Amino acid sequence: MIFVLRIKSKKLENNNLILEEFLDNAFNLKLHLMEFLSIKESDLDGFLADAKINLANLHPGDALSDISDFYTEIVGDRHVADLAAWHITSKNYIADTLKLQQKYSRDLVLDFGGGIGTHALANAMSSKVDHVFFVDINETNRNFVEFRAQKLGVEKNLLFARQLKRHKKLNLIR
Repeated sequence: MIFVLRIKSKKLENNNLILEEFLDNAFNLKLHLMEFLSIKESDLDGFLADAKINLANLHPGDALSDISDFYTEIVGDRHVADLAAWHITSKNYIADTLKLQQKYSRDLVLDFGGGIGTHALANAMSSKVDHVFFVDINETNRNFVEFRAQKLGVEKNLLFARQLKRHKKLNLIR
């Protein structure tokens, strides 16, 4: 069964609430996956279980002249699925990284290679963070995180980009 966040807020004053929401349902990750990728709830567990091997099967070995092509041209939504499966099965580890992040994040934050956006979304929810720059070369990842940010009501706190030009001052780089 899929559950929806109890708190849909632009900013959460208490960072413990952010961690609780992540541990409860990974910021509605399963629901977001189903909606974004048009997957039935009955098919989701199998889709996630196969995610790692499906991504591995796409890898061309050393046949690419530019490895970034793997992430920009080949993986598509398979990378989203693999990262989502890992986030769901590694919630405690990721929660520990979120605790550390919440301790030091403030003002402007760069999430470089942001994947499925767990850390960027947590920062965007934090009352200590003004803005998050989410940078990922994979267009599907960027689109998925932007979709999630809209669903969670924090889209105005994030900027999505393939690359980022120099910025005056970033306070945390993840």
